[in-house]
Amino acid sequence: AGGRKEQDVFSLLIERQIPVTEPPRRWTADDVRERLESASRLARCIVASEVGGVGYEPYSVSRTNDLGPVQLNTNGLLREFLARGNTDPFSPDQSISYLEEVIREGRAGNWTAVKLGMCSL
Repeated sequence: AGGRKEQDVFSLLIERQIPVTEPPRRWTADDVRERLESASRLARCIVASEVGGVGYEPYSVSRTNDLGPVQLNTNGLLREFLARGNTDPFSPDQSISYLEEVIREGRAGNWTAVKLGMCSL
């Protein structure tokens, strides 16, 4: 089932003309948890609210096409993520590092948990 889900996600990326430059490594929930050990408190809270409920599944895709550990939307921040030289929205290292950049830029409000006050600075 995981392979089919990944295929669907990559079909979506191609359909939206988002470049996929290399086949991704197979990430695990343990990879997400390990990367979170060095993340800020706010990043840990955001990731927990986004994918903690699905066991920190790095290949999580929401019904609104939000991808990966930090749930980057194909119509939103995913394009910026890729424009900054990242290649894999499912990579815990790339996605959480990008989240940390956005937090430092003062734009954590892009995530619902921050908007709703569930996660704060």
